Amino acid sequence: MDIRDELRRKPLRVGISTRALFDLEAEHKVFVQKGVAAYAKLQRERENSLVAKGSGFKVVEKLLRMNEGDSKPYVEVILLSKNSPDLSLRAFNSIQNYGLNIKHGSFTSGRTLAPFIPSWEIDLFLSNDSADVQAAVTAGTAAARLGNPPDVDRGVDYDDEVRIAFDGDAVVFSPESDLVYKEKGL
Repeated sequence: MDIRDELRRKPLRVGISTRALFDLEAEHKVFVQKGVAAYAKLQRERENSLVAKGSGFKVVEKLLRMNEGDSKPYVEVILLSKNSPDLSLRAFNSIQNYGLNIKHGSFTSGRTLAPFIPSWEIDLFLSNDSADVQAAVTAGTAAARLGNPPDVDRGVDYDDEVRIAFDGDAVVFSPESDLVYKEKGL
């Protein structure tokens, strides 16, 4: 069996929060300060306007580029959001406009995303929210917190590469390796 066939048999499933895929920081302030009802109203008012790209947009775009045409994908992306379902139309209109092949998502109106992560069989969850990342890890899924604003220029953008760095202390390796490092250095 070709390695590509094996990868397509069970594609990598990446879950990403709407605030990581899109720049929704202004709207998130409304959600936090005024609640779900005010947030839902704001999203309904803006449902025909596109959402700007967020800190995780390029990562998702590059991961999806690994797929080949109409063949079964290597990577699937699932949109997960603690926001109101009123954001879904705006989010999926923006996804379509940007040409991303994302077809599924869950919107929980403020409830935790943790139960949805195993339900969607997510392999990697990306979010700007530390509590959501911790909930994913607790649910047994690899997760990463994104946080750089989307307009930060990190230098050269390698269009054909996806680079992921892991903090390999007690998370990837063992707590003992982190202790050795702290006591004796590298």
